[in-house]
Amino acid sequence: MEKLVGKHVIVYYGQRMQLTAHGTLSEWDEQEEMITLSPDGIRIPIGQIAKVELMEPIEPRSELARDPAYRSGNVRFVMHDPVQFDNAIYFQSPVSIWHKDHLICHENRIIHHTAHEVTIQDGTVFRKDECQFIVKSMIGIQHASKNE
Repeated sequence: MEKLVGKHVIVYYGQRMQLTAHGTLSEWDEQEEMITLSPDGIRIPIGQIAKVELMEPIEPRSELARDPAYRSGNVRFVMHDPVQFDNAIYFQSPVSIWHKDHLICHENRIIHHTAHEVTIQDGTVFRKDECQFIVKSMIGIQHASKNE
């Protein structure tokens, strides 16, 4: 529970998880066995909590930010050909996935693809005929030499 302090959560509590509260977990009092949610100051006894669901990632939004392809220019293109998917896997390029006009995956890595499906790092599978895959490319990007 301590690692959730400062995170936005939904807390399910009560005998049958019939009650919910959401907010930022602002305090975990181990001695009193209570948590406090901000901004409303809701206090919930730990013994009544059935489930705590994190509403934001624990990791930074993109661990790719340290990757040269991420820091480099904003060269992106829509993937259509199988070789483009192969290259995205081989070069570990950041790929964003769109369904119609909704961004459903922001800069993740593809680990596998078939003629009809794409699998990303967390195991989620997307259909090629339903989604658009936008790759961040390193083409034409110049990196500083180690001697500079």
